[in-house]
Amino acid sequence: MKLPTDVVKMYKEVHGWVGILSGLCLFIAFYAGALTMFELPLQRWASPPPALAPAPSLDRTPELVDKAIAPIRKPPKATKSIFAPTPRTPPG
Repeated sequence: MKLPTDVVKMYKEVHGWVGILSGLCLFIAFYAGALTMFELPLQRWASPPPALAPAPSLDRTPELVDKAIAPIRKPPKATKSIFAPTPRTPPG
């Protein structure tokens, strides 16, 4: 069955316009999806940073340094290591 050339031309033209319109619809849908997906990061990026708390006075420096170093200065808890026996290190 052979189609007349004018019908084939019309189908090609319709195919082109349907492709353009569906591509435009897909572009809008993907763009809206991307905006929805990244809404929170975009809002954070577009907003000014929050105000910072005022810096502590230099008179409190020794106290703050001691607070920061206190967890490091604590002696470590006693630990016990358990190794699986091997031919070179028998159990016991």
